[in-house]
Amino acid sequence: FVVDQVIVKDQDGNTVTVTADPTNKNSFYYTQPSGGSTVEVTFKVAEYTVTFVDGLTGEIISEITVKHGETAPLPEAPFHEADKEYIYTFDRWDGDNTSIVSDTTITALYAKEAVLYTVIFKDYDGTVISERTDYTYGSILNVPADPFRRGNVFFSYAFAGWDQTPPQLVEDHMTFTATYTEI
Repeated sequence: FVVDQVIVKDQDGNTVTVTADPTNKNSFYYTQPSGGSTVEVTFKVAEYTVTFVDGLTGEIISEITVKHGETAPLPEAPFHEADKEYIYTFDRWDGDNTSIVSDTTITALYAKEAVLYTVIFKDYDGTVISERTDYTYGSILNVPADPFRRGNVFFSYAFAGWDQTPPQLVEDHMTFTATYTEI
């Protein structure tokens, strides 16, 4: 319990000024009037704020007030969209929501799994030269050796490059197709 209100009256029924102690919410001071006084103290059950925080963003999900010793109901598990690097799945609440006896912060924790990207290099006719499905965001892209295209008795082909310039780092699913020039 905590003190809810303190009323002090002198012998004539006049209210006396009461000052709360800033360091202890259950302590109060007043000057004793001559002739005596009556003190009326009312108590209430202590209440505490339980704050639920998102462990990824730091944002407050919800705040509730509960009475001393009560259990704070958990909010719905939060959801986060995947970003280019990770898939986030709610794992658990970090903190005890039972028998609350002080202001409490409970944080949502997440498991994260790397997003995997597929990179394909194809020849001019669609034949797959190289395919890799386990690149993570920011991985160094491995470009295969220049492919060879067979010619005929009238002309031959020289590899001219890929239809788009391969980046150094993987940042998305990508497909590249070999291009050739006739020589």
